[in-house]
Amino acid sequence: MPPIDSHKKLTPAQQESLKKWVAEGAVYEPHWSFTKLAAPPVPANANPKFAVVNPIDQFLNERLAKAGLTPTAEADQPTLIRRVSFALTGLPPSLKDLDAYLIDKADGAYERMVDRYLATPQYGEEMARHWLDLARYADTHGLHLDYDRGTWPYRDWVVRSFNDVVACLQVSY
Repeated sequence: MPPIDSHKKLTPAQQESLKKWVAEGAVYEPHWSFTKLAAPPVPANANPKFAVVNPIDQFLNERLAKAGLTPTAEADQPTLIRRVSFALTGLPPSLKDLDAYLIDKADGAYERMVDRYLATPQYGEEMARHWLDLARYADTHGLHLDYDRGTWPYRDWVVRSFNDVVACLQVSY
């Protein structure tokens, strides 16, 4: 309903509509933004021969089982670092990065590798690229009157913003 201090009144038609809605069995449901988050019940592992590292795996296994599919084996280390590198920087891993990851046999090696990529300036550039594409960012006007538009401070701000967020969230393993 309108807040009292808004001084707005419902029209007679609006009042009748509400009365009819209540008479027909209206069910009050609080707005979703005011309800507490509740975790869904985690399903039983649909396929016990596949490892469950995280409860999310059980949801995935359940869905795969319904579709008559099975999970694939975990990717090897060179494939993992290549996927992470392309996803977070848009670039293939350097030989130095590949060697560092393959040598690291301690627990948390994968997480440390991901964090190294998140800490690079290329991470912000790659994430900003998608954002700026959606915003139709361009340094110039394009084909005609192709001169500098002076919008580069916005581009740099977006890149810095992505990198600053990661810097605030750094976790040690």
